[in-house]
Amino acid sequence: HVGGDTGEELLVTLDKSNSSTHGLSAVATAAGAGTIGTGTSVVFLDQDSGEITHEIRMDRMGWAAVASSIDPGYLLLGNFFDGEFVKLRVDDGKIVARNTINEERSLSGIAQYPGPLASH
Repeated sequence: HVGGDTGEELLVTLDKSNSSTHGLSAVATAAGAGTIGTGTSVVFLDQDSGEITHEIRMDRMGWAAVASSIDPGYLLLGNFFDGEFVKLRVDDGKIVARNTINEERSLSGIAQYPGPLASH
């Protein structure tokens, strides 16, 4: 359980059968809905109910870092274990770009610089 400043629960994990631990990263989308990188997938939450509206499964463990892209309709994901980062199209889950930092067990956050060379 993770609680907020006002006492509400922001995250509740219910599956006690899985003994592994994952780092979670969350970001609000432009529409106000929540997006969470779970380590094995990205889940999208309804902004009013908090219910999962859809999920994009990833190909392996480690996909915990998530950030909004400056390009509408895309997310950035980072894999902690192998250092790969990708740009993911939200509509269909297609990876449209990928690269790596070439370091294992190191990528814990991700951001996009909207500088003069970035597309808008």
